[in-house]
Amino acid sequence: MEEIAASSNRLGYVWVLFTGEFLLRFAFWTIQSTIILYFSRISGINLNSAYAIFGSFTALSFIMPILGGLFRNITGIGFRILVISGLWVVLLGAILLVLQLNMGLTYLGLTAIAVGAGLYLPNATLYLGELFTDQDKKKIRGFAFIYLSSNIAGVTAPIISGIIIQHYNWAFIFIPTVLGILVWLGLVSFTNFFPKKDDTLKINLRSKILFLGLLLSMFVFCYCDLVFAKLMSSSIPFIVIFFIILLIYIISKSQTKHKINLIRLLLLSLLVIVYYAFLYQLQSSLLVFIKNYVNLDFYSYSLPANVFVSFEPAIIILIFPIVMRFLNKIVRQDHYLSNPTGIIVVGGMTGAISFLVFYLIITFNIYTLHSALGILFVGTIGLAIGDLMILPAFNVAIVTYSPLELKGLIVGLSSLPFAFSGYLSSQIARIIQLEPHSTVSNLSKFSVAYLYMFLFLIVFSSMIGFIVFSIKQKFNRIEQVLI
Repeated sequence: MEEIAASSNRLGYVWVLFTGEFLLRFAFWTIQSTIILYFSRISGINLNSAYAIFGSFTALSFIMPILGGLFRNITGIGFRILVISGLWVVLLGAILLVLQLNMGLTYLGLTAIAVGAGLYLPNATLYLGELFTDQDKKKIRGFAFIYLSSNIAGVTAPIISGIIIQHYNWAFIFIPTVLGILVWLGLVSFTNFFPKKDDTLKINLRSKILFLGLLLSMFVFCYCDLVFAKLMSSSIPFIVIFFIILLIYIISKSQTKHKINLIRLLLLSLLVIVYYAFLYQLQSSLLVFIKNYVNLDFYSYSLPANVFVSFEPAIIILIFPIVMRFLNKIVRQDHYLSNPTGIIVVGGMTGAISFLVFYLIITFNIYTLHSALGILFVGTIGLAIGDLMILPAFNVAIVTYSPLELKGLIVGLSSLPFAFSGYLSSQIARIIQLEPHSTVSNLSKFSVAYLYMFLFLIVFSSMIGFIVFSIKQKFNRIEQVLI
């Protein structure tokens, strides 16, 4: 493969992937913020079934990249074609959701968006990894920049879709996605914005058949799972166990130097699972608390409780330059923080501070103040910083530590921790759930749960960091972050 990293147009590649990621995440967050409303109020499906479809779609959006990561290895098709194909599939899904001809096509539209995400995300990650050499210290900045686009979509999509629903029709919320992807596809297909750097492999009939076969399999699996949505909630643990066994088998068959790196990835994945399980459950347990107990008055306005959901992506956008400047500074120094493991561990500890803040807010009745929502906003800063440190560093670790012949599979598997985190978050929220008008005793138990999350994240992050560092020392390997 031609060395993409040597291209003088590398910034152009990053911008192409930035906008592609934005459009994909815009479609995803549009669905996330409206799917319950559509299925429960417009389509006449009961609320429990609507939640099941919501959970199923979310899980599929994380599980499909596992299969999408195999396309390059199995078909031999270049990353560029796979990335573009992913957005073509998302475009198909958005068009079907705009048309709203019947429920079958609505399910098919959701299926297409989940499949398109599965095809786009792992191959865009691999493509981005190829833009930088192993000695390039700007790699984590590239991944953080792409992650920024995801958070911009997370802030803008719910706002735009809410305005469209209020003044027009539910189906129209996907028109911005359709128009945006059409413009993106036109630019990358008919201009030199996205040069054919990696498509030097010959695409023969076998490649095309394998591509269509894998794509059809993903469609069938997703469609059936959405139609029978309640099956997914019970199947996620078994899917996770299967792939963990697969990863352990891969580790056992790898060379010694690859075993160490794969064990590192497995341990870091455990930290990622815990961190995002705690983070995701905030959108249910803490949101219920905010809705029923927090003073939401802002001057003469009463804000909706779900404004809390937009806090973290909004903060990430605001603090992005500061965090990147900090990472650029520390990475130039040769110490523990100048590698992916150190950044992930510190990110976990930083995020833990937010749970301590939430504990204090609930314990000392700060939520009754007129500035309660502002205090919660400040409390979310730790989570945003941790998120901004963990996810890009985790992607860098994946593309750096994965053996070349297994990169597609490992990048695909990297989405599994987030799928399992979503499952665990629902279980955690169920355990610590707070009913409206709960007693003082229940509020106390609820607040203590956040104290436990804080302590667990601090201890677990430290433990993972110590183990990974010990492995590194034992095998005398020098770990370098590629920023």
